[in-house]
Amino acid sequence: MVNTMNNITLVSIHIPKTGGSTFTAILKHIYADKLQLAYGDQRDVIRTHPQCFHGHKIIKKFSQDVYLLENAKWITFLRNPLNSAISLYYYHLGKRVLDLEQWLLHADKTKGYNHNRYNKQLAKCGKTWEEFDFIGVTEHYAASLNKISELLVWPEINYQSKNIGSYTSPNLSADVVAEFEELNQQDYILYRNAVQALLHK
Repeated sequence: MVNTMNNITLVSIHIPKTGGSTFTAILKHIYADKLQLAYGDQRDVIRTHPQCFHGHKIIKKFSQDVYLLENAKWITFLRNPLNSAISLYYYHLGKRVLDLEQWLLHADKTKGYNHNRYNKQLAKCGKTWEEFDFIGVTEHYAASLNKISELLVWPEINYQSKNIGSYTSPNLSADVVAEFEELNQQDYILYRNAVQALLHK
């Protein structure tokens, strides 16, 4: 389905637990064998002349390719930082030693949450958030896809959400939420800027 006359190559940074599995399914439909996945596992079948790079490990595996692209569009998705963190906790629940509240607030990222991980992920790309061509918002998925479709001249997209967590939303105390927000100030600024840019342009 990819438009081979479109000279744009998409670089899609998948930050874990931000709706990336759903987006992966969309990209497979759009780009087919021109989609180069970058997850550091068996999914990373090497493609010839890919028109889209997508995954957690693009910079680690394909930096020499993506930084040389002359007409690339860089995008990513963000999700409310607390919701994303909770989803990440339950996704790896079997590996957790701490309970959820302890994990969310722990200062050591090897034992607890990696605070401000959105900003750290973008920094690995060598880009500020303003240098990204688009940042989608998981809580506004349809609006985000509409904007991406306009940017990349995609056809109409029908999608189903993938990899939805089956856990019950925890009832966190106001103090825990406030402390988490304090520890992740930079990610909340980034997230709110993305929401503002998406909904008010």
